[in-house]
Amino acid sequence: MQRRLARTVRTALALTVSVLAVTVSALAPSGAQAAADEETRDLAVLREATAPFHDVTRALEAGWTEQPMCLDYPDGFAGEPPGTMGHHFFNVAYLRDGGHIEPSQPELLLYEKLADGSWRLNAVEYVIPAGDLPGTAEPPRMFGQEFRF
Repeated sequence: MQRRLARTVRTALALTVSVLAVTVSALAPSGAQAAADEETRDLAVLREATAPFHDVTRALEAGWTEQPMCLDYPDGFAGEPPGTMGHHFFNVAYLRDGGHIEPSQPELLLYEKLADGSWRLNAVEYVIPAGDLPGTAEPPRMFGQEFRF
């Protein structure tokens, strides 16, 4: 079961649309006020939803599971410095929800394992498996961004 789940997660990751890092610019162009408001609102929802998960123990208690094949590259990856991807913790319910996507429910949490053995939450990912979003569907939007393959 664990192996099949790991394969499912790897497949989902390979066929995903993801937002790896979410940032909001402090200065929005005057013509983009609605997009800036959307970004600010979505980011506030995300921060509130993930606040407890800065403690990895609370994420585990809430049902998040560390991906068996962590994406931590001690020697770097594709010319990037070591450790660039970090450890992915996934929420099976969010991954298997038929492609539902919203700021408060990122499918993956990305942690960095620090030298003292503690964990730091660094990023989130939003995942829509390709089979859950027909090619003719309008791409979803969050944080002022349109999701794309």
